[in-house]
Amino acid sequence: MDAGGTITRIATVNYPENGLRDGLELLLDPTFLVTEDGEIQYANRTAPLAFGIRRSPGRCGSFDEKTGLAFQPDATPLDMVNRRAMVETQIDSDLDVIAGRHVMVMTGVSFRAAAYYVVMLRAIDG
Repeated sequence: MDAGGTITRIATVNYPENGLRDGLELLLDPTFLVTEDGEIQYANRTAPLAFGIRRSPGRCGSFDEKTGLAFQPDATPLDMVNRRAMVETQIDSDLDVIAGRHVMVMTGVSFRAAAYYVVMLRAIDG
């Protein structure tokens, strides 16, 4: 705006959509993007509802601590990406938030020159 109050320029901020985040948001099951050292990098909208986790940008704590579930991958996320590996582990949980039988599905994903685990928890019908 100039001294006379006339708009002379318009500035815009463009926040490009993150395709990985958008994909995780489509999943109905609690799904996490986890770093190689077990830190939650991102949780989809279902995860905080299931575990009472506060969503925030960036790392939001260790998977073990935030979910009460053991995070014990047998390969690095990059190795899982390269092998196109997916591991399913049945878990029986007595946690109030996700009591019952579940399958923990873990795979690797490469995004912006880094590799992460994608961890999804799917309930097993009774």
